[in-house]
Amino acid sequence: TRLHSSVPDSSESDVLEDENRSLRNQLEESRRAASRLGQEKEELNRRLEEREREREALRRGKTDLEEQKRLLDRALEKITKE
Repeated sequence: TRLHSSVPDSSESDVLEDENRSLRNQLEESRRAASRLGQEKEELNRRLEEREREREALRRGKTDLEEQKRLLDRALEKITKE
């Protein structure tokens, strides 16, 4: 009886196998989800970098336009004084 009690019976073994299978499935699903999230994060980082580049280009364009306006205002001021 001592040997028998240390060895799980077949129904207990089936339950443990089912639990093990379920846990393995959950682990695999979690790994797939983590992989998807990693890919999404990379895509979002790429989009963020692109948006930052666009924003910087717009800032430079705005600065250039402001400089052109300043020069035109100065030229107009000279013309109106003459």
